[in-house]
Amino acid sequence: MVISIIDYYTNEVSTNAKIKKRYSIFFGLIKITLGLAFFASFYLLINGYLIYFIIFLISYFTLAFIALYILIRCVIKKEYPSVMINKFQWSISELRKIQNEELKERAKKFGIESKDKLLILSNDIYLKAEDLKLPLLAFGAFILILFLPVWEIFIKNLYENFKSDLILNLKVTLVLIVLIIVISFIRHWIMKLSIEWFTAYQSYRELAKRVEEIALEQ
Repeated sequence: MVISIIDYYTNEVSTNAKIKKRYSIFFGLIKITLGLAFFASFYLLINGYLIYFIIFLISYFTLAFIALYILIRCVIKKEYPSVMINKFQWSISELRKIQNEELKERAKKFGIESKDKLLILSNDIYLKAEDLKLPLLAFGAFILILFLPVWEIFIKNLYENFKSDLILNLKVTLVLIVLIIVISFIRHWIMKLSIEWFTAYQSYRELAKRVEEIALEQ
């Protein structure tokens, strides 16, 4: 029963599921380009192309954000036209109400209507999400292990090129500090995007929150 409701949400109700259904080819291209961007970033770092690295990351993720926004807008406009405020905006609260109502009706089919039963269901889904957390942490650790040697090579190459010029060396150090801040922000953005779009963990947690919301409305 829990699995059936999870499958219904992740494959039918969620905005991500609708995007994957309507734009499966484009969604596949996003995954491919994300992988290519990952390796391209490593190449630029290893070879000390600092400026190109920064320009590439900013350009890529700006374009990726715009592309995802357009996809989401198109899906919402077609699936939920009533929530559109104008051509570019939609009511998140209204969209959530409609989707929660769909979930509520599905839960009723399994005899889950009371507040207590809904809260138990929400807790069960949270537990399912926690089961997926360890693989995600392992993946994050793997990426970090893979990235550290590349970063070390990049720093070494950079200082080898500029070690004779003190002023330039200081400038490079300052740029590196800024770069670390930028990478930290982008890393968070990448992990959030990856977890939300390419794993079930975030979908499970979001579903659990929605079921809890429905329960508290009882």
